[in-house]
Amino acid sequence: MTISEAQLEIRTRFVGGFYGQLVSGILWLTSAGLAVWRGPRASIIMLVVGVDAGKKSALWRFGSSG
Repeated sequence: MTISEAQLEIRTRFVGGFYGQLVSGILWLTSAGLAVWRGPRASIIMLVVGVDAGKKSALWRFGSSG
């Protein structure tokens, strides 16, 4: 497999990063809404929980420990 073929496979498999960008956008928009209607504490908690869940999901998916 050449580097070009490997890059194409990764881009195809991960849809060019679409889902990661979508989830990130949703987290940030939700956090912004919470900041406006609930306050900064709720907004920060949303981001921390969302990022932590994303890290655990990615570690589970790729079989890493930690």
